Amino acid sequence: MLTTVAEVNTAKADGFDFRGLQGYVYDRCTPAPSCIPLGAEKLYRKCHVAEDDCAIFLESERALRESEGYTSAYPIGSNMHIGYAYPNIDSDGDGLIDGFERVIGTRPDLADSDGDGASDGTEFPLAGLRVADPCQGPNNQCPNAPMFANGFE
Repeated sequence: MLTTVAEVNTAKADGFDFRGLQGYVYDRCTPAPSCIPLGAEKLYRKCHVAEDDCAIFLESERALRESEGYTSAYPIGSNMHIGYAYPNIDSDGDGLIDGFERVIGTRPDLADSDGDGASDGTEFPLAGLRVADPCQGPNNQCPNAPMFANGFE
């Protein structure tokens, strides 16, 4: 995962193939920690020189990865802190990753954000067709759901 055109050009010059855009992360920001999105962690790209390997990992995994030898930058001189991302966890068991719920405005700590008896993941699955508005029910607990402000369409 590279974050600048210069990094992509360096990697191509080093013989790597560009496979296209693979994901999105929040850009580095200041002043931290107040600018970090709620629930997100620092995201790092660090390499293990002896193994000729690089890894992408979150702050919560940093001590382990560094103890395994992932301590070097690639490309040389680049910033190893590449941004912020959400951990891949589903705290409420509704089938939606907590970070995704924060983006769409549903509650990551409540499986049924609108209290209609259907879980958020059933109403708004990660894959497949959306079947209902997870923020329009008898007991709406969506703290901030601009995506659903005008109802489900």
